[in-house]
Amino acid sequence: THGRGFFMATELATSIDENDGFADMVDKDFISGLSVYPNPINNLGTIEFNLAERTTNATAKIYTLTGSLVKTINLGTRNKGNNKERINVSELSIGTYIISLEAGAESSVAKFIVTR
Repeated sequence: THGRGFFMATELATSIDENDGFADMVDKDFISGLSVYPNPINNLGTIEFNLAERTTNATAKIYTLTGSLVKTINLGTRNKGNNKERINVSELSIGTYIISLEAGAESSVAKFIVTR
């Protein structure tokens, strides 16, 4: 109809039922509170995250918005609870990036901006 027609629905969904199976798909053991600051970052920034359990192989990967991997940071062993790590983004071009943090079976993502 190229946007000129009408569509009529006979049912209206107003909420998500906790028993519809979606709630079971959510993993309770994940990295929470992943944040990047300051945001925007000039050259040096900090990532802060909270782990549900201790891990020996934490890794942060930085991607462009088009999905290209531009930097990998090995964070090594991290304890359960609140963690911080300084990151150097001086070699990245000005723009918006996605950081993906993986620690064991846990993962989380955040967006940040690089300025000069």
